Amino acid sequence: MNKLLRVVVLVVISAPAFAVTWQQPTAEELSMSVQPEVPGADAVVLYREETTDDREESASGLDAYGSDAKLNFHTLYERIKILTEAGKRYADVRIEYPGQLFSIADVQGRTIHKDGSVTPFTGKPYQKEIQKLNKIAINETVFTMPDVQVGSILEYRYVLRYDAMRASPPQWYIQRELFLRTANYRFRPSGHDLIDSHGAIFHGASYTTVLPKGAQVKYISSQNAYELVVHNISPIPDEELMPPVHSLSYRVLFYYTAADSPGEFWKTEGGYWSKESNRFASAPKLRDAVSKIVSPSDSEPQKIAKIYDAVMQLENTSFTRGHTRAENKAAGLKVKTADDIWEQKRGNADEITLLFIGLVRAAGMKAYAMVVTDRDTDLFQVNYLTTYQLKDYVAIAQVDG
Repeated sequence: MNKLLRVVVLVVISAPAFAVTWQQPTAEELSMSVQPEVPGADAVVLYREETTDDREESASGLDAYGSDAKLNFHTLYERIKILTEAGKRYADVRIEYPGQLFSIADVQGRTIHKDGSVTPFTGKPYQKEIQKLNKIAINETVFTMPDVQVGSILEYRYVLRYDAMRASPPQWYIQRELFLRTANYRFRPSGHDLIDSHGAIFHGASYTTVLPKGAQVKYISSQNAYELVVHNISPIPDEELMPPVHSLSYRVLFYYTAADSPGEFWKTEGGYWSKESNRFASAPKLRDAVSKIVSPSDSEPQKIAKIYDAVMQLENTSFTRGHTRAENKAAGLKVKTADDIWEQKRGNADEITLLFIGLVRAAGMKAYAMVVTDRDTDLFQVNYLTTYQLKDYVAIAQVDG
């Protein structure tokens, strides 16, 4: 998800002029049964529109939908044509976002049938919460479009709002699993000085791109806005055991940074991350815990094996289920250090990795933490200056030199 940054200067700017309304389907859209560019496709995205406004509060007090705009927002509007029975799976819409930072609002939708009749979405979206190591709970909102048939057009939109004293640059992933006929993207960055979580003050947005020939991000200086329009985007190939071509797909990734270069950014952020990881792993009670796992006479390989076996007995909530803050509070559980993971016998994959490192160190050996990009889905991009592309923790232990 997007990294949020605090705003340190408040300025009121004009309201967004990028309102979204339902589009009336054309006769061709209602009758279409195939997309010639992708024979056999289950569905096609007819239109996508993404808007992000980081300007804190509009002068009119209204957002792109005419609602109260006291919070910044991301909006998505999408129209999908269902072409096969298998394509009906796209009736289930899933939205993931950091729950403490974002709130979802204005979920609307409708199903348009081949004869032009409409069934509106009147259900209530379902929400669930997953706890993460950095105390950011990832929420998932799920809703199902009504009465979806082969030939239906699904049309839905929603708004993600966030605190007016924060900024959240967008990630435009243009190329996805479905063929995309047309998409419009728009971003109005914060016009103020920003301060990151480490206290650095900076100004302005940057971006890195991979775009098809002829497509170009345009900056509209009079509106302090970035815009992009694309047409006829092929889907990402999907074959067994493929490398993470998602990372090479068409996209525009925005970010705010105080760094003057990628080298400076990664060195600085790496230092902050290492400090926090070491703090979490260096828990005071682990020395007593490891004394019950290994024996003084064990060799280093034996100690490593026993520690590994011990942590593998814990519940890994990355593979079972996350526990909500309410559940943890009711059970009297708090996660501050690796001690808490050992005592409650559960944690997510990253927490268990840091616990393993802490136990190895408590056993008198050297161990280090590393954070990497998940190669199942992404390739590291040095020019995309955000730590959010680093997703997996790795333990490095030194054994017998």
